[in-house]
Amino acid sequence: MPDPKPPKPKLTADEVRKIVLDDPNTAKIVEQLGITAEELAEDVAYYATNPGVTPDYQVISDKGLLEKYGIVAPKEQDIVNTFNKELEIHTISEKTDYRDPKEKLVAMPDAPEGKVSDEKPADPKLQAELKKKLTGKGDKI
Repeated sequence: MPDPKPPKPKLTADEVRKIVLDDPNTAKIVEQLGITAEELAEDVAYYATNPGVTPDYQVISDKGLLEKYGIVAPKEQDIVNTFNKELEIHTISEKTDYRDPKEKLVAMPDAPEGKVSDEKPADPKLQAELKKKLTGKGDKI
């Protein structure tokens, strides 16, 4: 069943931008986020006029992250260090040791001496019939 179409927005993008820019809280929000009021208004207008679209990320201040989720935001250097460690682990795991291509990768036990077979002997009548059909002769194989 296809997804239902999202509802049409009630306001135009320009109307949403005007509301955001006129809101007294916008100054506080953009200060915390480190963006301009126009950038915030543009983002809000986009999502308000496209109800079926969800943002790829959520913006929250470090203080808000701690208060709301109890998570201490990592410092920039911590993020860089973690990334570098992961990159090193990935790089090491991608290395190969070049073995002799003729070398067995898995040691297999040697086969036991003598013939070991679970095969049952062939039925002589079926064997003769097969030879007759294949060669046109009815002799034993």
